Amino acid sequence: MAGTLLIIGITLFLVGTLMLVQDANGRGRNALVVMLPFVGIPYARHYWSEVWPGVVLRVVGGTLVVFGLGQHRSS
Repeated sequence: MAGTLLIIGITLFLVGTLMLVQDANGRGRNALVVMLPFVGIPYARHYWSEVWPGVVLRVVGGTLVVFGLGQHRSS
């Protein structure tokens, strides 16, 4: 179960990151704006109506990774 959560979480996190990078590149911004932790928050708030799917995928993916790691360590 832990392995499945980790794989799904990492996949969702990467897909969300790729969506945000493509959006940033399309707007002529540097990709690091959305790749570095907490640096992309102002970007996401400003363009929320367009980038919310990528943000949600990153948050859900990160949460699944944390839960997967927690399950892995407890077993």
